[in-house]
Amino acid sequence: AFHFTVPLRVALAPAATAPTAPAASAPPLAGVRVLLVEDTPVNQKLAMALLGRQGVNVTLAADGQQAMNAVADDHFDIILMDLQMPDMDGITATQHIRALERERGTPPTPILAMTANAMPGVRESCLAAGMNDYVTKPMRADQLFSAISALLKPASPTY
Repeated sequence: AFHFTVPLRVALAPAATAPTAPAASAPPLAGVRVLLVEDTPVNQKLAMALLGRQGVNVTLAADGQQAMNAVADDHFDIILMDLQMPDMDGITATQHIRALERERGTPPTPILAMTANAMPGVRESCLAAGMNDYVTKPMRADQLFSAISALLKPASPTY
């Protein structure tokens, strides 16, 4: 354990004469309902802070079983799923969630795998289990938001 102190000063924002379009609009992911499935407290805090700045509504599950319970009781726009967790890993949880969706006849919720394991074959295992995409840790905000946005984008109609 360690402790440190960082003295910070509060910066005052300059007075604005008129709101600009980006400042007046909501973040692009505002209101999105996310189930964050992550067992590591540091990763939980980081992901929740990143998502919170975008106006995302986050529900936290610390393992695969909690994720399954959350999906059984509620609806989410997207699930961010860690792969390596105690008790029930992300692959197994995804398989159970997909089975529940089939049983209920509900459309599949996009599931984005998040893992520090970037070994060959991991992405393929995620996709085979029913996940929609894969990002590696440590999380980069731009990569995470890009993957979330891509999964939430409605599919283009085919003619």
